[in-house]
Amino acid sequence: MGAMIPVALFGFIPLSLLLFALLRARTALLATFLIAVLFLPCFSYKMAILPAYGKASAGAYMALVGTLLFHPQLLLQFRPRWVDIFPLAWTLWQIVPSLANGFGLYDGAAMALNHFLVWTVPFFLGRVYFTEPAHVRQVGIALVVGGLAYVLPCAIEIKYSPQFHFWLYGTYNSSFAENVRLDGFRPVVFMTHGLMLGMWMCMTALVATWLWWTEKKLRVSSMPIGRVAIILLVVGVFTRSTGAVGLMILGGLALIVTFRFRTKLALIAMIAITPTYIFLRYYDLWDPVVIGQFAAAATGDSGREGSLTARTGQEAVVIAEMHQRPLAGWGHWGPGQDQLWLILGRNTGLPGLALWIAYFSLPLSLTMTRAAWSRGPIRTYGIPIGCVCVLHVIDGLFNGMYNPMYVLSAGAVSGCCLNAAAVAQRRPRTRQSAGQLQASPTSPKSPFNPQVVT
Repeated sequence: MGAMIPVALFGFIPLSLLLFALLRARTALLATFLIAVLFLPCFSYKMAILPAYGKASAGAYMALVGTLLFHPQLLLQFRPRWVDIFPLAWTLWQIVPSLANGFGLYDGAAMALNHFLVWTVPFFLGRVYFTEPAHVRQVGIALVVGGLAYVLPCAIEIKYSPQFHFWLYGTYNSSFAENVRLDGFRPVVFMTHGLMLGMWMCMTALVATWLWWTEKKLRVSSMPIGRVAIILLVVGVFTRSTGAVGLMILGGLALIVTFRFRTKLALIAMIAITPTYIFLRYYDLWDPVVIGQFAAAATGDSGREGSLTARTGQEAVVIAEMHQRPLAGWGHWGPGQDQLWLILGRNTGLPGLALWIAYFSLPLSLTMTRAAWSRGPIRTYGIPIGCVCVLHVIDGLFNGMYNPMYVLSAGAVSGCCLNAAAVAQRRPRTRQSAGQLQASPTSPKSPFNPQVVT
């Protein structure tokens, strides 16, 4: 273990508390999660009772502590809504597989506590902090800023190979051989794998491109949104993650079709991809190797077909186990898998799988029903973020990457959408031109706040 790893992980504790002490509440929350995701080392410290403290959980740990210390009034003001049933049910369900497989209540409670910290706390804090439709602007800008923060490190690693984690922390965060793709290097920077980074850059590029189309005068980090979008698109493509690039294109096409033809069918179809795929694979009605053949033909990378063939074989083995215990699964001690849907399905059964899908389908579903055609922050920022959440689930069909920013975004968009109708009724309507959007009420001093030039 490199000497800088404990320095970074434990130095993050006072840094995050300082952020909560000095910055506005929502800005501190977003900065805490972004720093954890983008810059902390891929390492965790086991703890006796509490879940492990590391890259995946540090943001949730410190955001929760920072909220309790500096903004407890937000917790007191929180009022549960029907959408909170999903994270609560998903957390409590973790106990069922442990009891059904004889691991005991202690094991179930430990798994539920770990799940609560990793999956529920970011969603819950998103619900607590982001309660007005205008608040969703900061989430969208934070995602774009997070993409910009990785542009230069990605460019260096594309040129010289993935080395940042070794240079700073003394260890490699993933296998070097897995990051050689298409006659070049796939960057990793400080994320757990090049696939996770590729997904991050492509999703931030998707959000930036949508903002370029809908809010052309927006500036992010003092740059026009058009320039930001082009930079992120170029870097996203050069991350050499064909799956992430494909999902970025899918999301972009769905958004274009939705608003060009004023139909929600494209977004509904995108939400339906994951449950449809799982249904077809669970009952062995379709072989996804054709996807690998298409990707190999489109990119000239024969490794795509071989990789998907191997994953399909793995799916067959795990699906056979899922058929044996479809309700409660096998508990949390099964063999490792690469795809997130296989991990959840085998370990927690079909109910756990269904809750995962519903969890990340909520933001886009709510934006479609609450503010699909209205001109405002929900449409401009909430719908692309909702698409990112759905695309994250689709990515889980083939990969097993976790990113708490997607979980936080899901909670934030859900919270903003729930209050959209109430806010619209409270505020008097004002006439706005077709391309004009209401300016953000947040402080322009924060890097996560949009700047609209009029």
